[in-house]
Amino acid sequence: MKYFRFSEPEYALIAANSEEEAVKLYRTYVYPPDDFFEVNCLTIDFETDNINHLTESEIKELDTPYKAKPQVIIDARYI
Repeated sequence: MKYFRFSEPEYALIAANSEEEAVKLYRTYVYPPDDFFEVNCLTIDFETDNINHLTESEIKELDTPYKAKPQVIIDARYI
């Protein structure tokens, strides 16, 4: 499981198996494809496979950080 921090167009922390899966989850739950925005505005500003590289607040937001299932977190809540 890897962790992807999206900063634009809206912040989200996504745990996924790949960047492609993370983008798909982002487009499904955070910023749906029918919302207008330029594709190149989608920004992943951080990627890690180590939970210790996340911020303390992001680690707290994760229910169980070592779950092996995709997770989407925005505004300190699960989607």
